[in-house]
Amino acid sequence: MTTLTLCDSNKNNKDKDSINNDEDFISKIKSKLESQNFSLDNLPPIDNETLTSIASSLGTQISSAVSTGIPTDVSYGFFAGYLSGLALKKIGKVASLTLGITFLGLQSLAYAGYIDVHHDKLQKQVEEMLDRNKDGVVDSEDLRSVIEEVRKVAGFGLEDTNLVAKTGGFGLGFWGGLRSG
Repeated sequence: MTTLTLCDSNKNNKDKDSINNDEDFISKIKSKLESQNFSLDNLPPIDNETLTSIASSLGTQISSAVSTGIPTDVSYGFFAGYLSGLALKKIGKVASLTLGITFLGLQSLAYAGYIDVHHDKLQKQVEEMLDRNKDGVVDSEDLRSVIEEVRKVAGFGLEDTNLVAKTGGFGLGFWGGLRSG
């Protein structure tokens, strides 16, 4: 049995050593792949009747899976999730840029003496807005309340059938949308 080492535990490597290790890693993979025998000659011959039987069975299984509606739900959920994740990423970038520029602009105007920013009043209003249960503290209970409200809105109008397929596809698509673009 051949052992393939995928990483080096020596943490004191310099950049050159790291590049050499990467090249060494790639050469190990190449040599391992070249040493494998991927020949199809060792397989027994398959006659047309067996091949037709396998294709028919596979077609029946695919047809029954498609007729359940799960692939449609997964693909729709994935597509909707991808677009939602991508939109959230783009909107988040614009929002953070806008808030950052606004904050720096207000701070600059306050520093120059043109305006007075009442940070304590602003903090109080933001905390009142974020305090969902009105207990005077922004905590995990408020976050749970927000998550539950988002869950209600996101699940509105969805049937409970194939909900796992819909939400699973949406979750994967959402993650993919956040990672791209």
